[in-house]
Amino acid sequence: GVTNAGTFKAQFTSPGNITITAGLPVSAINNLNISGGAQVILQQASGLLRTNQLSIAVGSNITIGVNQTLRLMPSFTSTALGSGNININGTLILDNGHALNNQNPMAVSVGSTGEIQIVGNANVFMNQISSYISGAKLTYLGATTKTIGLECPATIPAGVLVTVDNSVGVTLVSDRIVRCVWTIKNGRNFTINDTITVNMGGKIQIEGSAVIAGTFNIIYSSASDTLEFTGTNPYTISAFGREVTGGAMNGTIIVDK
Repeated sequence: GVTNAGTFKAQFTSPGNITITAGLPVSAINNLNISGGAQVILQQASGLLRTNQLSIAVGSNITIGVNQTLRLMPSFTSTALGSGNININGTLILDNGHALNNQNPMAVSVGSTGEIQIVGNANVFMNQISSYISGAKLTYLGATTKTIGLECPATIPAGVLVTVDNSVGVTLVSDRIVRCVWTIKNGRNFTINDTITVNMGGKIQIEGSAVIAGTFNIIYSSASDTLEFTGTNPYTISAFGREVTGGAMNGTIIVDK
């Protein structure tokens, strides 16, 4: 076993497929380095792995297997270079302050069983997450204010679940097209400072006493779109009706409280 995981580096530098089912320490290792054309699949029985830095070189891949969680620890930077890929079938956690330098526009894909968790003000920069498959999840957690960034694509496809569950608040500052289910959890603050356009069967789901604020409204552009109020706690429509007044309400409003 590894007794000092904080200085331990796991390096995979040879071409070919490598499946990890045991052996990596569950406490945070210093660096997980994938290079030389290595194709690494993490499928360790312990379920949760932690690393300060994840480095994916050109032509190399890492796959986070189903039921596997890889946590990128606070205040470090991870990098996906060139054609280096991260395939997420389990859970990738970007802890508060962690930055993912996504240098490949097609690098990061989230499969139907995959989830990205953004804790606090963790962020993705250079290029947005390239692909969310139906069934994938993007979840905002933590207790530090977060501005939505490149972890959230300009158009979120159908079948994806985006959840705002950050206890301090999440702010949108660039427009998004929502074809997914976008949920704001009970008691959470969601500030809309650019346009959200719901279309092609998208849904905004406001749970309990969530708070909607900001300077822009939500637009519902098709008859198959939905605004749904759920949960047991009372809800008050925001002062300027941000939930419903971005033009005609072409879809359906459901009150399920």
